[in-house]
Amino acid sequence: MVGSASTLVANIAIEEFDSLSELDNDILTLLLATILLDTINMDRNMGRGVDADEFVINELKKFVERENLFEDTQNAKFDIAKLTTNQLLRKDYKEFASGDQKYGISSITGTSLTNWVSRDTKILIGIDEYSKSRDCDIFFVMTAFVVDDVFQREVLIASGDEELFNTVLQEFVSSDLNLVELELANIEDCGLYFRTFTQNNIKASRKVIQPLVAAVLETLIQ
Repeated sequence: MVGSASTLVANIAIEEFDSLSELDNDILTLLLATILLDTINMDRNMGRGVDADEFVINELKKFVERENLFEDTQNAKFDIAKLTTNQLLRKDYKEFASGDQKYGISSITGTSLTNWVSRDTKILIGIDEYSKSRDCDIFFVMTAFVVDDVFQREVLIASGDEELFNTVLQEFVSSDLNLVELELANIEDCGLYFRTFTQNNIKASRKVIQPLVAAVLETLIQ
């Protein structure tokens, strides 16, 4: 497993072309920027990048001469000030299914849940509407942001199905995500069952949480 799908794409290019210089420099820059983002600038402490990613990064850097590429790209990614709740949920959304159960996970960078609610107290209504538009039985929102140079994560779990919600919630709370309950003030209720948490295991990205959800839902099929 690699830290970025773009690493696999770049590897194909390395194998197919005599030199990466044969490719447009914009393509090489996009590949490099994406890998740096996905691996958090190859920060090994975050547990995202592996040797294969680092090899490709070094190969791409031979042809991409741009200072502060990671910082510039990350700043652009975190700039969500003008996005609505619906746009935030759609920006980085992935959908999965286990048996008859369908679930979605939105990953949102650049804001905490608290800051999000301060902008829009109706985020639960937005989540409910978007979740229903995708026919999801349960929905997850993962936030990632930086405060005083410290990377942080939060997670919100929501569903209209009380039994399903409680089953998934129990497994999440007892998992190694190291969740701590997070209270959100002034959030408007819309009848959804939901809980919000600070996620102290910051290494656990969507790639970690999705298999956890799948495993829980598989038990409901058996």
